[in-house]
Amino acid sequence: MSRNLVFSVYGYGFSIPVAILNEPLLGRLYRDLLFEARRGLTEEALAKILSPAVVNDIISVYTHLGILIKDGNKLWTTIPLFSNEEKKPLMREADRIAQSMTKYISRHLREIINQYRRTSLPRQGLEWRDVSFTLIGGMLLDQYLFRTIHERNVVPPPPLRPDGGKWYLWCLEDGTGSPYEYWVSMISSPIGGCACIWIRGMRRSYVHIYGEALRLAMLLAEGVKTRDELVYRSALPADFVHDTLNKWLERGLLEAKDDEFRHKFPILLKPDVSVLSSAFRRMCGELVENILRRNISVLLKLKHRLGYEHIDDAAFLVMMFHAIKQFTVSRLTELGILPEPPKPIPTWWGFWVWCLF
Repeated sequence: MSRNLVFSVYGYGFSIPVAILNEPLLGRLYRDLLFEARRGLTEEALAKILSPAVVNDIISVYTHLGILIKDGNKLWTTIPLFSNEEKKPLMREADRIAQSMTKYISRHLREIINQYRRTSLPRQGLEWRDVSFTLIGGMLLDQYLFRTIHERNVVPPPPLRPDGGKWYLWCLEDGTGSPYEYWVSMISSPIGGCACIWIRGMRRSYVHIYGEALRLAMLLAEGVKTRDELVYRSALPADFVHDTLNKWLERGLLEAKDDEFRHKFPILLKPDVSVLSSAFRRMCGELVENILRRNISVLLKLKHRLGYEHIDDAAFLVMMFHAIKQFTVSRLTELGILPEPPKPIPTWWGFWVWCLF
């Protein structure tokens, strides 16, 4: 029976043996091997899955990465990897904790909206409904929540792996089961960065905005600008400005009228970042200490009671925290606190930029 094994990676710099796990055809052998090894796989059983010619190479790669370990005559996966039936008690627990997260966000919604009003986003022409999913789902419950989880030593940041990346890896058959199973892709630097929300099963395109392009974004945040104004004010080469504007326009990030450009996505200036960061870090501290940390022992006891002692605790908790995040956002959407994502998803939706200069 073919299973829809969905591998998730949290971190960055993961290598081809990790990336290939979600390739529909190329990754099938590797997915099957790891799935069968989730509760221990003997050499005899392994021979029924893979031919001897490829077994040693595959085992060597995933053992080197720390995804597989050999104990006696059995192979075991160290990463969380669950079938639909196995994940049920885990996802029920994640949804239970998500109810507390949802109540917290609901109680603090007015404060979050007030913080949005203190930023330049309303002056940029971005209404609350345009940015609420981004601010709550993308920033509060992902960008800042997981930063706080690491800063407060609830779970260490992704460790350095032999492939040079830093990541946690896990797999759930058919995903978490949340209506909005999403993650955030991010590029960050000392002068700013950009991030984008991806929702499983919903196609979208993505544009990276970083480096010198952030200067153009910062100027557009002030209001409508012409090409010549942007060239003059940014002091960037005219060709670079023209090419960048054309690319953003083609992707639907900008509107143009009579050679004047207006952006559609949130651009957070340095004072905006200060306002939101102060509020979100405090809220995330409360979410972590009052909800997530208090449930760690419950989650780990469940993990051991269900017979998953061989699975890395940190990877397991990161998987559970992502599931909690996803169930929380799904509940907020059901309550109408967050709008449902548009279909199809335009490039500007769930995309944001921050400038720190």
